[in-house]
Amino acid sequence: MRISAEALVILVALVFYLYDSLMLLAVNEAVLELGLDGFWNPAFGSNRWKIGGKEPYVPNPFLPHLQTYRLKWRMSVSDGEQLTSEPLHPPPELVRLVPFVYLSGICMFMLVPIGLFINVGAYFLPSAIALMYLNNLAALVVLWRIRTAVSLPSAEFYSVAFECVACPPFAVNLIRKLSRRIVCGEDFMSASKRLLQDEQLTRVNSDCLLRVDEQIDFAPEDSATMEELKALRINMQPDDIK
Repeated sequence: MRISAEALVILVALVFYLYDSLMLLAVNEAVLELGLDGFWNPAFGSNRWKIGGKEPYVPNPFLPHLQTYRLKWRMSVSDGEQLTSEPLHPPPELVRLVPFVYLSGICMFMLVPIGLFINVGAYFLPSAIALMYLNNLAALVVLWRIRTAVSLPSAEFYSVAFECVACPPFAVNLIRKLSRRIVCGEDFMSASKRLLQDEQLTRVNSDCLLRVDEQIDFAPEDSATMEELKALRINMQPDDIK
């Protein structure tokens, strides 16, 4: 079965979008996602299969407005040294980019396919592409104005801008791209207790324990690492969650 050139264009665009969304998480890393309603949701990578020893995580492709923050949680002494007591503070200015990422996605994955596969007139496809690029350029203008608030140095702005112009599917992922660049020093478990609801905390604790048990299986017996992991597991028992 041969794939038409039109279908291949959309398929490649989708692959680029998902590739840019992909996160590779270390065993002691997790994600907190923030919605427009201020509701936080935790997420972990796939524990069943890994890429280069890290857990792949692909956020919901239909919700490009979610701010995605990567946080570490203490699994060893060295992990603890990398953490700070400063709580996670998402920049509210990122919300200003929400209309742009959705319109970019509508153009890329709805209007352009309609122009490619349906006979809707000679001007529909060029108009859809023009609207997409104008929207993406407008998003970059807004981003330039808020770059300081979202902790984006000018040099990195130009890198992001080039990606969004050269590869339009990357523009749909702009909010995730920016939130992932923000360094989060707060411990994931501490942030979870502060931001999540009780049922979410139960799931977080279970997923963290699963990864601790995995490390215990591979740690040398009678080693300092083994003792530290066992102590950590005791502290993370569900009955100890407050």
